[in-house]
Amino acid sequence: MKKTLKQKNKNGFAILFAILLASLLLEIGLSIYNISVKELVISSFETEVKKAVYAASAGFECVNYWEGNGGKMGTSTSNDNDFTDGIIKCGAGFDLTTPSRKPVNKAYDVTSAAANIEYVTEFWMFLESDSEGKADPYGPCVHTKYVNIKKDHNPTPEEIDEGYSYSITTVTVRGYNSCDLTDKRTVEKEYEFQLR
Repeated sequence: MKKTLKQKNKNGFAILFAILLASLLLEIGLSIYNISVKELVISSFETEVKKAVYAASAGFECVNYWEGNGGKMGTSTSNDNDFTDGIIKCGAGFDLTTPSRKPVNKAYDVTSAAANIEYVTEFWMFLESDSEGKADPYGPCVHTKYVNIKKDHNPTPEEIDEGYSYSITTVTVRGYNSCDLTDKRTVEKEYEFQLR
């Protein structure tokens, strides 16, 4: 007697195996794509942070240069004169068109026993030019506030021992990767320095 072997249908298994293999390869591909997109976003953000840091550094360097070059920061009692007549120049130019960002050079009377006059210089500065050579309002910019407080009293011996200074200068710089502060991707870096 002869035995006949029945051949089982293996076509279903081959299709199932092909679908499993295709879905595994698709998942691997999507994972690699997802990692690549995240790396791109992180590197792009890092570039924007660097722009903001460099903008803040440029603002401080502008103050440092003009402080050492004739002491033009924080010494004038009149508004805007040092900026609009071109005495102080930094970067691609100052924001003279937006009223809230117009450069200011003022003196305030401070009612304090330790201080008499507070000189303030404040400005927004653009760092890049557009194709026509004008300051680019959407490029990196910096907001700088220079405050110099002149003290008007005789120091005690203890104050002299602690390094008393007749004036204290605080410089606050805020660097932005873009001067469009309504943009959700705008990055701000703020630094504050005290000079004595």
